[in-house]
Amino acid sequence: MLILAAKAAVTIVLFYLILQVLDDDALIEALRDVDLGLALLGVLAMWLNVALSAYRWQVFLGFFRLETSLTTCARIYAEAVAVNLVLPGSVGGDVYRVYKLGHARGRYWEVLSSVLADRFCSLLVLLVVSAGALSLHLQAAGGPLLFVLCLLAATAAGFVFVYSFPVSRRWMDFKAYRYLVRLVHVVKRLFRGPQRIFSALGLSVAVQASVFASMYFCLAAVERDLAQVDLAILSTALATLAAMLPVTLAGFGLREGAVVATLSLLGVPIEQAAAVAAVFAVCTLGQCLPGALAWASSTLERSNEAPVRSR
Repeated sequence: MLILAAKAAVTIVLFYLILQVLDDDALIEALRDVDLGLALLGVLAMWLNVALSAYRWQVFLGFFRLETSLTTCARIYAEAVAVNLVLPGSVGGDVYRVYKLGHARGRYWEVLSSVLADRFCSLLVLLVVSAGALSLHLQAAGGPLLFVLCLLAATAAGFVFVYSFPVSRRWMDFKAYRYLVRLVHVVKRLFRGPQRIFSALGLSVAVQASVFASMYFCLAAVERDLAQVDLAILSTALATLAAMLPVTLAGFGLREGAVVATLSLLGVPIEQAAAVAAVFAVCTLGQCLPGALAWASSTLERSNEAPVRSR
């Protein structure tokens, strides 16, 4: 409870700091003009993200020889998204998935491997797509491409590290080395063969595209002229990375701050950027609705079964 209270306090402070740099009247005016229909499309895009993510997780579980029905994956994944509201950053749901399915099947390592693979592919596609969007934006603005080249070089270096990593029994006594060996094993298992590579990357692109679409609808809901693909990709990328830091409730505050900072740096008026962040926050909350309903229904089922078992 103390940890949750601390995270809630940090979240409130971050929102307070964001509001301090805004013109209240301009922000209210921007929020009044929000197109609710487009905002609803943003929520639906986030629901699509949950469905695609659950399907990708099922595919990744199969890579690690753990066959699971799509219904089970969808239910657990949706619940994990809802649980993220109270667990650290945006990775608390990953812990929930490992516990929930690992406890049910008794194969924690395979489930953990699938979740790590899931997270790795998401970050990989996010970095590559963001680098492409940033490259196009910098070219249009006449800016330097050094940062983009460094980002792509770092991604390539990561793969070189994985496939040249030395595995030695003599070093297994070191805990950090054992963790690295496991992560290398997960990546190699994930990209074993062209079929797996295309499945993993293709599904990851589809998953990220649904989040980009949600941000695109949020931008359009605030101002039609803001509906630009590069703005949607870059603001979503930084917001996703910021939300992973486990210092606020479900990444709120950090996510909105990243959206405001990114859009402002890209030339969007700060009040409109804050309005986009607010609409995207609503979409993020809407994403949790299917999982919350699944959690409530499973709780009711357990409560109804208890009297029957007692009799």
